[in-house]
Amino acid sequence: MILWGATTEEDDRTLSWMAACEREDEDGIHEGTAAMVAAMLRDLGYQIAEVIRWEIRRLRTNYLDGKTWRDAWEVKVHVPVTVPDLPLQGTVTKSAATDATWKKDGEGAGAVEHVAFVDFADSSVAERAERIIGGAFGRELDVVVSHRGFATAQLLVSFGEKDVDEARVTKAMKVFEDLGAKTHR
Repeated sequence: MILWGATTEEDDRTLSWMAACEREDEDGIHEGTAAMVAAMLRDLGYQIAEVIRWEIRRLRTNYLDGKTWRDAWEVKVHVPVTVPDLPLQGTVTKSAATDATWKKDGEGAGAVEHVAFVDFADSSVAERAERIIGGAFGRELDVVVSHRGFATAQLLVSFGEKDVDEARVTKAMKVFEDLGAKTHR
């Protein structure tokens, strides 16, 4: 599994990051476990021992190779202390963490949001891209600027929970690439 995009929320006691399987044969994340969350925190470079609670949001993304929509997750943890500066912010790290609640059959139940992650060199260009894509698509896409790096910015672009419209994806990715974005890792 790979992890990226660690960022703190406004309350400074909530940390979130993205996780995805690198290979098709890897187990995914269902509900998560305390051991899984602790292992991911260690892999991200945090020395946080206690977690109050965590939330898992299942996604599909083409960020891994730019073509194939694969399972990914946003992991959000709430801790009793202020989260220190992000040691591995802006980097991708490997994790051997596993989720004992993952089930091969039935793991895909429920809605799954299709999200593209788009990396920009700085936040001002990412914010410009947000305005351009908002004008090009209107309310068709849910574009959110997420500053997930000190010198970088990553846009999260939601294509919704239905089957993804590849024509819309291609159109949006072309806009991002024309602005100098990296649309896959």
